Amino acid sequence: SVVKDENPLAPFELSSANATLRLGESTWLSGEDAHTRSVFGSATGNSHRAQPTEDGHLRGDAWRAELGYRGARATLLAWHGESSEDFDNPASSFVGGRAQAGVDALLTSVPGKADLGWTFYGQGRYIEDERNGASRVQAEAGVRFTPADKLALEAGANHVSEHAGTERLGEGLSVPTGLAAPFGIGALSDSQRI
Repeated sequence: SVVKDENPLAPFELSSANATLRLGESTWLSGEDAHTRSVFGSATGNSHRAQPTEDGHLRGDAWRAELGYRGARATLLAWHGESSEDFDNPASSFVGGRAQAGVDALLTSVPGKADLGWTFYGQGRYIEDERNGASRVQAEAGVRFTPADKLALEAGANHVSEHAGTERLGEGLSVPTGLAAPFGIGALSDSQRI
């Protein structure tokens, strides 16, 4: 896809391509590559992080790859993506200058019914700001038993580790608005793309 906004106060260009390879009935591998061009200091310009070129433009790149499996009793999604510091897509969950990876897994005892019987789940996330070294690692695992439609028993554990990086207060790792998850973790789901 190609997007070109010719607003003189905030010119913006985005081009991206994606592809999916089916590895079987329930398994896929997909990838996406995106490029942006905007003006430093404009309405969309990522001016707090970026280094403009001599002509005042920001040119950035991002990519993402994922491997997924969706079966009757199990699902798995593993992904990794990176964006250059000057990547500037305000509609993206990828902030410029980041490396992000994650894995989600779910196993159920009743085929096709994650909301009945036993469910085991796990999730992990890694986000690193490549400019200042700030990072966040999160891992969660749990088990849920649902004997009836209106009763569920659940136990789990969540671990979070954050490193502030080398920047001043307020300039470390941040996650865009709207990506908040339980326990204060900023994480991306499989529906959020670059």
